[in-house]
Amino acid sequence: MAEQPPRLVHGRPCQRLPGQADVTIAYLEAEKQRVYGEIKNYPTPITGCDQQFNALLEEQARIVAQLRRLEEAQSSEAGL
Repeated sequence: MAEQPPRLVHGRPCQRLPGQADVTIAYLEAEKQRVYGEIKNYPTPITGCDQQFNALLEEQARIVAQLRRLEEAQSSEAGL
């Protein structure tokens, strides 16, 4: 069986984290896509004053920050 190329994070190769980290990254990626979909399909009137829309934007920012921290930890563990 051929060896798979290294996974890239921010354009740099890194090692795969075992088990739980992979599950966490997959979950956060799925949540990010779900939130993006909700934002994309959100009704357009008065979005700046809409608490639910603003909450979706905050959730999106939290998910992206969590993914970034995991990817940075993965890169530093790989010595990159």
